[in-house]
Amino acid sequence: MFSAIPTPQTPALEGTVYTDGATKDNPGPSGYGLHGTDSEGHQYNIWAALSPKASNNRAEMMGYITAIRLARHMGWRTLTVYTDSEYVELGSKKRMRGYAKNNWRNHK
Repeated sequence: MFSAIPTPQTPALEGTVYTDGATKDNPGPSGYGLHGTDSEGHQYNIWAALSPKASNNRAEMMGYITAIRLARHMGWRTLTVYTDSEYVELGSKKRMRGYAKNNWRNHK
């Protein structure tokens, strides 16, 4: 996914990413995008279409996951993600510990 983005020889330490996902119908044609900047001032824009039957939550989460993958690829030590998705926010802040504790499975 990041083959077009060269890995810097001296990576920036921090990155900030704005993500969003959208679906025409839910489920339906969907996609996600992100805009990021690093502490050196480099900018990154990534977007992708998802399957014709994806949910809005999946599109939102894929934007978030892609931001994390970008940060790892670039060697950032700190990542700040901005999202308008309550689903992503709850999953990343409140539910993460529970998922890890349950071996990444929900309680059902």
